[in-house]
Amino acid sequence: FQEASGQTVMREMRLLVSELDVADSFFMSDHISNYVPVYGRLPQDRDEMLVRIDKALAQPEVFLKARHLTHL
Repeated sequence: FQEASGQTVMREMRLLVSELDVADSFFMSDHISNYVPVYGRLPQDRDEMLVRIDKALAQPEVFLKARHLTHL
């Protein structure tokens, strides 16, 4: 298993948020394991969520640092 990079995860999330065709739904991706918390109502908050994702993609050294998982 090879974990997807932060950029790959955020590009996939961007595609999902941009393409979801729903009415009055809440999208939530705010778990501690996510690189960037992204949440809001769709479709009305879509643009704000995409801006947040694009900011992370534009500054991967700040937002998408490699994570180190430890095993017990």
